[in-house]
Amino acid sequence: MKEGKIVKEQLFMLACHRFQGERSLFGAYHLLKGKRSAQTIQDGALFNALPLFGLLPQLSYTEAEQVVNALLENGKVRETDGAHQLTEKGEIQLDAWLHDHSYVHHINNGLFQQTDVLFWNRLALLVQSLNALATGTSFIPVVGDLDVQRFVKSALPKPAERHRYRMKVYKECAAFLRKRDRLQAELFVLQLSRQRRIGETRQQLALRYRLSLMEVELRHKSNLHALMAEISENPHDYEVLLHLLPTIQSRTSTASARKTASLLSRVDSVQELAHIRGLKPATIEDHLVEIALFDRSFPIDRYVSEETQKNILRVSRELRTLKLKTIRTALNNEVTYFDIRLTLARKGFIQC
Repeated sequence: MKEGKIVKEQLFMLACHRFQGERSLFGAYHLLKGKRSAQTIQDGALFNALPLFGLLPQLSYTEAEQVVNALLENGKVRETDGAHQLTEKGEIQLDAWLHDHSYVHHINNGLFQQTDVLFWNRLALLVQSLNALATGTSFIPVVGDLDVQRFVKSALPKPAERHRYRMKVYKECAAFLRKRDRLQAELFVLQLSRQRRIGETRQQLALRYRLSLMEVELRHKSNLHALMAEISENPHDYEVLLHLLPTIQSRTSTASARKTASLLSRVDSVQELAHIRGLKPATIEDHLVEIALFDRSFPIDRYVSEETQKNILRVSRELRTLKLKTIRTALNNEVTYFDIRLTLARKGFIQC
């Protein structure tokens, strides 16, 4: 569908804009695809692009090539030394698209990607259950996941308290939706099942509003992420919805990095860690960079001296660049790429 293609192009352009001309559009592809590598995570953190992480998980490399070629041919991006930068034409078009699609600014997939579906399933089933109980009607749960069903069943209050609880859910949702535009509010409400009305699927909503399915999915994510952020920032205003929020189990992005992190209390040498894990030293370095991104207490001074860190940050600031090769060359190749990556990772620390 043409509209879906436009959305893909705009997301690539947005990632390119965030990368400030210092990464290629194929770096944008890995980001949008959701590649869980230390390099992709680090780039996302340093350039404030993690909200876009994993927004196009089904995108193939062939499709990405087609998008990149189209953007180059249409003069929306240009390539310099292997990196891509938006042209003036591209900047103008992206600004116009973001003005008409402001919901994108509320998407934070890097933070909520692993919990938004569970949160929505809990909320959708809770709303359906409360309405059915209020009218004394039987129903087929809109969510088949047994864990979600058990969670919602345990969350339901005693019969005497259900009306008050139901009104509380309504008021909290209404308070949030008043802050969204009309289309966003309608997309949210129409998916919820209640008496004599089954919630619409996102495919049905796409047909109803003549939007691409991809745009409806993104708008749905925007609603969820905005609501989850609102609840996290103002928990006292969302006493019921707060209990539906799943907890984030870990800040690190890969299981392998977590295994390495678990060893750091007794081993810190890259070589020793590589030997214990049966991995290459370069892989352990990737893990350490990843850990530094998510754990403020991780002591990078063990690996990079304070003086070296200061020099790296000074050059990065003076040259206004995050390019590893450029920084290393400016420091006469006296620092390693690992030194630079670890230092920049601490600079880009993600506070979840």
